[in-house]
Amino acid sequence: MTTQKKGFTLIELLVVIAIIGILSAIGLVSLNGAREKARDAQRQSDIATMRTALQLYTDDHTNQYPTVAATGVIEDVGGNFETAMVTEYLPTTPAATGAAGACGNANNYWYAANGTSGTSNDATTFALGAQL
Repeated sequence: MTTQKKGFTLIELLVVIAIIGILSAIGLVSLNGAREKARDAQRQSDIATMRTALQLYTDDHTNQYPTVAATGVIEDVGGNFETAMVTEYLPTTPAATGAAGACGNANNYWYAANGTSGTSNDATTFALGAQL
């Protein structure tokens, strides 16, 4: 009478480990795509918030937008934009929100206006953008 050992063979274990590895790789790829979509949605929301704040600002300042450091120069969100907007119209700049690797970099947002340089608010048009 022979006894049979119960258990898994080495081949069966290797197949199961390979399947688990493939499934986890697929899951990680999907997770990275979801993170990118969430980051882009956050930036689009931030742009909408800044646009609304700019409209409120121009209503209070005789249809003038905050200017940038030099005429026509595109700058990161900060500087005159931050000085003019954060105190009254925005709780913080969008660059201050989120993790450093996600939305927390000021270089991901930019603002440009057609006014003269300095703190005078004589710009009549603006451009606002984000790096997606």
